[in-house]
Amino acid sequence: MDIPSIVGAIILLFAVSSESTSIEALLDPPMESKITQKRAVTRRNELVEFIEEKLVQQSQALEYIINIIKKNEGIMEKLVENLSKTMQQPKMPEKIESTRRSFNDTNIVEEDTDKKLNRWCSIGLLCVGSNESVCGYDENYGYGKFDDICHMVRVNCYWKYDFSMVPSCEPTV
Repeated sequence: MDIPSIVGAIILLFAVSSESTSIEALLDPPMESKITQKRAVTRRNELVEFIEEKLVQQSQALEYIINIIKKNEGIMEKLVENLSKTMQQPKMPEKIESTRRSFNDTNIVEEDTDKKLNRWCSIGLLCVGSNESVCGYDENYGYGKFDDICHMVRVNCYWKYDFSMVPSCEPTV
């Protein structure tokens, strides 16, 4: 027996032993399943490439936005610093004496040797007055009465205090 007849006999034997498979299916395997598999793999690869491309584009866009924000932040800091230098000197708040703590009559105003921008300045520059007096407290100054909240913020900016608003001008015991 030659090799092609042996192969043919094996295929025939296999086809007879398998009830669900026909001889035509063994001799001529369906090409549709291989094509369908190739299409599915191709579509999956195209989808993965598409998603990767979009992710790269999104990352580049975010990086661009972050760079713009950093530039704007630097510009805003310089603008606030320049504007705060031109801020008019606000009057000091009306001092409210505390019976519990003893303060000197002299105001403690520290000259800012550090050129770091005070966090209150950006708020003080944009604040619009309300003509409603408020009271504030600072560890160095004590209790003070202000014309309005903007006055308090501007004092914090200009004189480098850290007044916080308190509900009452009367110190609690």
